[in-house]
Amino acid sequence: MTDAANHTSNSPTFTVAVGPATPVFGNLTVAAGIPQGTATVAFSGSIAAATFIPPGNEVVAITLDGVTQDAAINAQGNFTSTFNTSQLIASFTPYPVTYAYAGDANFRGIANSTTTKLTVNGVEEPVYRIYSPVTTEHLYTADLNEYDTLATRGWTQEGVAFDWYSGPITLDGVDAEPMYRLYNAADQQHLWTSALNEYNTLKAVTGMWSAEGIVGYVFPTAVASSAPLYRLIYPFAADMHLWTTNLNEINTLISQDGWTEEGIAGYVL
Repeated sequence: MTDAANHTSNSPTFTVAVGPATPVFGNLTVAAGIPQGTATVAFSGSIAAATFIPPGNEVVAITLDGVTQDAAINAQGNFTSTFNTSQLIASFTPYPVTYAYAGDANFRGIANSTTTKLTVNGVEEPVYRIYSPVTTEHLYTADLNEYDTLATRGWTQEGVAFDWYSGPITLDGVDAEPMYRLYNAADQQHLWTSALNEYNTLKAVTGMWSAEGIVGYVFPTAVASSAPLYRLIYPFAADMHLWTTNLNEINTLISQDGWTEEGIAGYVL
């Protein structure tokens, strides 16, 4: 960065340096699309200005998820770092990654510049199905502790029903969407829905449905290796529903037991 000095007529024009040069970052990269729960993230990059290279005893301060860690710059102006952070939660909103360089006699400092964003995906997880002979409900849960605890209280474990994702993810260009769970204490039935309007409408009914939040992520349309998750209702008990990917089970319940299909609740793996 330069500035022209004042000069008189017929005197030579000259420039003076106004402080040290500003360094340039290049090739700053971070792994994209890491899975939920990742605790270390690899960064790499370089810093240079014109032909000057930092001497190798300087650092770039990288900040991710509220944690800052220094990455040493080597004699060639490159740096790599395995960044230690808290376990990252999956989100469709990427985590910003910022860097700061304190500067020296040759370079000005650079502070808090966003260079990239880190995407954290949900991970595929099994969803278990368990049956209550008291309420005749089939409950679905990705919480293995809930699954095992209910088994000690007289429920019958039915194994893995399907897989969904623990958090947001995009497959084949399709964004997964939340699956919500509600509970009706009056008849001890649960309900799962990916329709936010249905979830909000039911939880607004005073004294009926209790909102239990997001329990997993499913796809609104088919993706590779997916299957439709059908929702059925038992018309003689309005709050009793069943979710299944098993067409034989669906046909049997409809033809023999009077259940009614309500359509596809989402696509699962």
